[in-house]
Amino acid sequence: MDPLPVAAPARFPLIAGVFIFLTVLFAVAGQVVMRWQMAKVARPADGGGLAFALACATNLWMWVVVAFAFLSMACWAVVLNRIPLSLAYPFTALSFVGVLLASRLFLHEVPSITTMVGVLVICLGVGIVGWGAR
Repeated sequence: MDPLPVAAPARFPLIAGVFIFLTVLFAVAGQVVMRWQMAKVARPADGGGLAFALACATNLWMWVVVAFAFLSMACWAVVLNRIPLSLAYPFTALSFVGVLLASRLFLHEVPSITTMVGVLVICLGVGIVGWGAR
């Protein structure tokens, strides 16, 4: 009986895709929460940087932002353990797309036409990189 053929190793394993998604998701969530909270923290007056830093450090939501950054970094470490940096890194550009969509949905920001065109170009670039990894 002949052995079953062995499939060639995947160039882009599913687990890498899942962790890229999580990396981007946590990065986007952190940016949106940070912007939301910065709208609530008083802007520092000239020389008021210490007061601003203290206001940020004592804001619970800013610690959530730190947690999101840590989770994003941990997910990214899993990605880099699975695929080459040159293949993985272009997918981080999807955070631009996520931030655009999340800022519109949650912060009610209105992107300009040039911003939307730029994000479309990013999507095309990421698509080309992903297609090349097949």
